[in-house]
Amino acid sequence: MAMPPEPIQSIRPPKVPVQSPVGMAVTTPLPFMVCRVGDMSAHPPTTPGPLPKAKALGDDLFIRIALPVGRSLWAIAAGYVGLFSVLLVPAPLAILLGVVAIVDIKRHPEKHGMGRAIFAIVMGVLCTILLAVIIVLRI
Repeated sequence: MAMPPEPIQSIRPPKVPVQSPVGMAVTTPLPFMVCRVGDMSAHPPTTPGPLPKAKALGDDLFIRIALPVGRSLWAIAAGYVGLFSVLLVPAPLAILLGVVAIVDIKRHPEKHGMGRAIFAIVMGVLCTILLAVIIVLRI
């Protein structure tokens, strides 16, 4: 039968007097140590290495898909107007906003949203053609 592991017990060493730069004696605790009961080879915990560089919120693909982080505001507006262009009236505006969004993304390469801008242009063109056909057929 396997023996259960021994419980972990924390040990706090006594405070050690240290000479401060001003000349006063100060007591400072030694590093916290952890060892198993009966194990006398306790070592202070190792210090972790440098922390990894934090990524910007817009660098994560899944966050960019779910939230409009790091995206051109023109691309966000163009995407919504392109979506509502199926109502036919905002279709020409979707083309204009899509072009402005592409120009903004080209000027600021750190911004995302090219897909929304292209979507707005495509939907704007299709719905503008449909709007023109409806206007011509009514006359």
